[in-house]
Amino acid sequence: MEENEEETKKRIRRKEKAFREWVEHDAHPLLREHLLRVRDHKGSLDPFLADVRDMMTPEEDAK
Repeated sequence: MEENEEETKKRIRRKEKAFREWVEHDAHPLLREHLLRVRDHKGSLDPFLADVRDMMTPEEDAK
């Protein structure tokens, strides 16, 4: 069964939130420092979130 557009958007938002939380709490300190510096400079983590969206696969989402 295919997801509808709204379910897809919700799933992407959950992944984005999980990524932001990972950056702030669980990422390696040097990586966190870099990502937060980029966020502060660019105003968001959107470039990285786009990469996260591109890397998502149905198998990963099922976990």
